[in-house]
Amino acid sequence: MSIYTLEDLYTQQLQELFCGESQLCELVPTLRAAAGHKDLDKIFGDWVEQGLQRRHMLEQILGELGQETVSTGADPIACIREASEALIESMPEQDLRDAGLIAVAQRVAHYREAGYRALAPFAVFMKRKHDQHFIETSARESREAGEQLSQLATRTMHRAAAASYQMAG
Repeated sequence: MSIYTLEDLYTQQLQELFCGESQLCELVPTLRAAAGHKDLDKIFGDWVEQGLQRRHMLEQILGELGQETVSTGADPIACIREASEALIESMPEQDLRDAGLIAVAQRVAHYREAGYRALAPFAVFMKRKHDQHFIETSARESREAGEQLSQLATRTMHRAAAASYQMAG
């Protein structure tokens, strides 16, 4: 896609978010299946639902712009997917694996938040109030998810540390 206008750039960024959300919709059920902590399972369950809703909204916005959803060719989630798969395979101890999954999930939350925050000024400038509301809500939800994960990480780290000492001793 050639980019000549602000709308072209906005569309390209929307496509990137759509691609990322699509990949996350595929990845998160794997993370959820590997999670042991009920709060982590709930967060991942919420993410699946939010991801599907966001994909739908991004499709709608792109449609309003006369664009179809297409894969951008970029794979923004590839490193996160590879890290999570390696982590799941290498950590048999559940609390330790949950701590690793939380670290992976925090990267996802930050990726999402950054992507939506980057689009907010476009929506404002282009006077796309409906888009702006969706984008700001998505950024806020992603930030809140990161905060929930940080709180959960603190609780999980204590259990993972205890398990690590037991396994080492």
